Amino acid sequence: MRAFVPTGALAILAMVGCRTEQTYGGGTGVGNPGSSSVAVAPATGATLRSATAEVEAVTLSGCDGASELIEVSATMNLLEPDSVAVPQGTWCTVEVHLSGPMEVIGDGDLGGDFHVLVEVEQIDMDSASGVVVDGDDLVLELGWPGWLDARELDLEAGDSLQVAPGDAIHDGLAERVRTASAWFYDHNGDGQVDSDERAAGPAAQGTGSRTPPEETDDDEDDD
Repeated sequence: MRAFVPTGALAILAMVGCRTEQTYGGGTGVGNPGSSSVAVAPATGATLRSATAEVEAVTLSGCDGASELIEVSATMNLLEPDSVAVPQGTWCTVEVHLSGPMEVIGDGDLGGDFHVLVEVEQIDMDSASGVVVDGDDLVLELGWPGWLDARELDLEAGDSLQVAPGDAIHDGLAERVRTASAWFYDHNGDGQVDSDERAAGPAAQGTGSRTPPEETDDDEDDD
């Protein structure tokens, strides 16, 4: 897992466990920084082969009113997640700024393949009690499990589907990523959200629903 760090933060990462001081985006972080990977949530009825996002920056706003800007400016791998250094603090809001579309490529479990471009400029997440970072690992998960569904894509064997901004299905996918992404503690440090971490619930999340659409009668097998 590659780590993208703010300018000058290499020294702070080399001193994990020591108290130090480091400037992040013009602010001052004191203590042990954490680390957050950026991953994409699993699809339903499909296997993802590639997923990337153009992350420009992450803005953290503290529950005390202070804010920190983490400059990233990198294409981040969302399947073997890259990470960014996160300053110590208690953060009540998170803003992820993207400079280009999220690109997702995969195969349907019943055949067919897809190439999806999701255009989202900013992803907002909130925490009522604050996300406490003190040397912790976290995962910022884009979307929620089932946000991308092969049935919704109407993907069939032999299909090669492309989705881009302007297509009918695009705005719904973009809305899920923009409003229903979440930040989890990564207790095992693997860069992904496992079942136990998901059951514990997110430390911060968007205001959108993280529940997949209910199946219709057309989705159910005939008797």
